[in-house]
Amino acid sequence: MERSFLVSIIVSRYTAPPFEVQELTESIRFPRGSGEAHDIRIH
Repeated sequence: MERSFLVSIIVSRYTAPPFEVQELTESIRFPRGSGEAHDIRIH
């Protein structure tokens, strides 16, 4: 079990995720039509 965890860490370090996964991640981070973030300060 420890070996498979170590192998998965090594493989993830040396391989890039597919382009579709990168696009999906960006669309979650910055949804279309969301506009800019607002600065909310609580006093």
